[in-house]
Amino acid sequence: MGGAVTAIFWVIFNVFDQLLFFSPVVTFYLSDDAVQGIIVSNITAILVGVVISMNLYVRHSKGSILIKTAKYLIL
Repeated sequence: MGGAVTAIFWVIFNVFDQLLFFSPVVTFYLSDDAVQGIIVSNITAILVGVVISMNLYVRHSKGSILIKTAKYLIL
């Protein structure tokens, strides 16, 4: 899950930074002055992937804990 989110945000960030082009063919262009930007873009995409995946995991876990707690309190 985290890898898919990271890949999606990596593509989005690189398209916005004009490093990845889809027309007429998929082309990746990295000039000498864009190295720092691509490093920041990669780090940001990885961190966003981790944060979103952990957020979904916590929400899923919290929901099941609340259901178990409610069942325990009712009995």
